[in-house]
Amino acid sequence: PIGLVGPTGPQGPTGAIGDTGPQGPAGQTGDPGPAGAIGATGDVGPVGIPGPAGPAGPEGPPGPTGPTGPTGFAGPTGPTGPVGATGTLGDQLSVLTGGSLGGTVGIGSGINLVAGDLLYLPPGGGAENATDDYGAAETPMPAGTMSNLTVDVSTTPATGDYVFTVMIDGACGNETCTITSPNTSCNDPTNTDVLVDGDRVSIEADAAGTGCNAGVAATSDTNVSWSGLYLITTP
Repeated sequence: PIGLVGPTGPQGPTGAIGDTGPQGPAGQTGDPGPAGAIGATGDVGPVGIPGPAGPAGPEGPPGPTGPTGPTGFAGPTGPTGPVGATGTLGDQLSVLTGGSLGGTVGIGSGINLVAGDLLYLPPGGGAENATDDYGAAETPMPAGTMSNLTVDVSTTPATGDYVFTVMIDGACGNETCTITSPNTSCNDPTNTDVLVDGDRVSIEADAAGTGCNAGVAATSDTNVSWSGLYLITTP
């Protein structure tokens, strides 16, 4: 039979260190440590070379209109332009007048409207009776239209009347008016007479009742003055 184990003897001396064995496999990565403090900012580096320009961006919307600036100084006057073409002459309105020229060349000389007679008065003054040169009592006119014959006399016709008529080239015209006592004037605001170049005009004063628009022969003499509008028309 095995006997009882005896007491442990004393430890022997440590042996020499053996060769290092091969490196074992890496252990698992440990958890990240806490972040370190931020270091001081370094110096600014040198400016680099500019890069190429990029493409233009889209055009933006127009901005609001700015306030109007102050008015600038007037520039120098430009040269005068060429003279334009001469315009055409417009219509011209004038007043024709005439008469037996009063006492000296009227009743006092026998060249007036005598009771029972005819008298012809051209524009411009003067008169001829029917027994003298009637052609001397006509005035040639440019083309136009005569209107508004108006007549005044120095005395009323007593009995009968004075009849006045526009004459054109010796023929009775359209305008006429009559004075009866106690009136001393008359007017034709309605009728007109159209003339062509060269037509000759006079006013017939009838105190005989034998003229263009015969009335009743007058029984008194008178001086006559007359007027009428004359419109010269441009072709």
